[in-house]
Amino acid sequence: MQTKHPRLNDMKTISTATTHIRAIYLLLISGIITICACIGHKYPQQLIVADSLCNVNPDSAISLLRNIAKYIETSPEDARMYYRLLCIQAKDKAERMKAKEEKENITELVDYYEHRGDRNLLPTIYYYAGRIYAETQNAPQALDYFQKANDALKQGEDTDLRSRIYSQMGYLFHYQEVYDEALKMFTAAYQCNKATNDTIAMIYDLRDISTEYESKDNHDKAFEYLKKAYCMAKQYNDKYMIANIEHYTASLYRITNKPDSAMMYAKQSFKIILLSDSSSAYSLMADIYKQKGNKDSLLYYCKQIEHIGNVYAKKIAYTNLTETYLDSKEYNKAKHSFKMYKIYSDSVKAIKRTDIIARMNAQYNYQIKEKENILLKERNKRNRIAIILSSTIAVMLLTILVIYIKYSIKKRDEQLLRYKLYKQILNERIQKSEEHIHTNNLTITNLENRLNNLGKQKNELEKELEREKERLR
Repeated sequence: MQTKHPRLNDMKTISTATTHIRAIYLLLISGIITICACIGHKYPQQLIVADSLCNVNPDSAISLLRNIAKYIETSPEDARMYYRLLCIQAKDKAERMKAKEEKENITELVDYYEHRGDRNLLPTIYYYAGRIYAETQNAPQALDYFQKANDALKQGEDTDLRSRIYSQMGYLFHYQEVYDEALKMFTAAYQCNKATNDTIAMIYDLRDISTEYESKDNHDKAFEYLKKAYCMAKQYNDKYMIANIEHYTASLYRITNKPDSAMMYAKQSFKIILLSDSSSAYSLMADIYKQKGNKDSLLYYCKQIEHIGNVYAKKIAYTNLTETYLDSKEYNKAKHSFKMYKIYSDSVKAIKRTDIIARMNAQYNYQIKEKENILLKERNKRNRIAIILSSTIAVMLLTILVIYIKYSIKKRDEQLLRYKLYKQILNERIQKSEEHIHTNNLTITNLENRLNNLGKQKNELEKELEREKERLR
């Protein structure tokens, strides 16, 4: 498609009547959401009104914020920080934000809300930090902040902000030509908007998904999603959205070498697209007429591009003019056209060189960031494994210690029991030994007594025998 690098801002063009209706609706919803979010944090009423205006009328929000600047200087710190956030938000919505000037500001806001500010505002802070770094061509840092914003949102919380985060990440991946990741992000954004039935956002999400499929040379899928977007735009009945999708459809038909179909859609969208992007409208018509071989119409649109086209359109236009004048042998005009082609070709080369360097730096930084993330994940994985192993070892050692203590207690009890039994047996043996000795002593005493008695008896018998002998003599 013609727009290879979509704008990073999420502003979308809609009709005046639709804007007013949507503005009233969003103002009411934003007011309710803001009041609910501010419970516990008493912000000045002017800031709440400015917050509600940011989405529907950012220019009015900027004017209001300027008018209350002096009043805010004397307000509490949380109100001053909230004011600074709203200034960035309103400028971004109005496409008036100067990203380089806001870097220091957003760094201070991130630090404040990460440590002591209203945590409910942290996802929004991260989102605008991502926007600022995206605008300053620091894609890795921008992606990091967008991911932080997404992580900071609770499940089901602020689906609108989540869809914008996914869209911004999608544009960054597209810029780095990482089309698969961009496709994932735009699909996620579509799912978020589908959940809240945000028809306008869904139409542009489908268009962006189609762009990624076209970038991947999957033209069938690109047509499929553009047709879905076109049907929804028709149902919504907004001529600006319809014209935008028709313009993309015409461009896709041109890329696939179907000039008649491309012309049909281009003519339908031409006048409306011309109001917002005349360079793109004239370039598309010139390309289609070149495919059809209509030199007069090609010359007409190339001449229009000479006056209002951008450098890219003028480079292609002067290429076509040079070829056409050479074919018609108008050499002076061909010479002039070729000279102008060289001028704009050099300008485009300079821009592309800067763009390529920026993209290469972004890709390089992104790759470094990815490597760092991989290393960090591996380190965390190793740390988790180490913690698990340490915990397992600690549990095992504790279990072994408990088992050892129980075993030691059991062994001690068994030894104590054996000692008691031994002591009891020993005592019993000692007691039995003493009784035996006593018995033996008694027996010995009895025997000695008996011996003594026998000795007396012997003496008496001997005496009696002596007497008997004397008598017998």
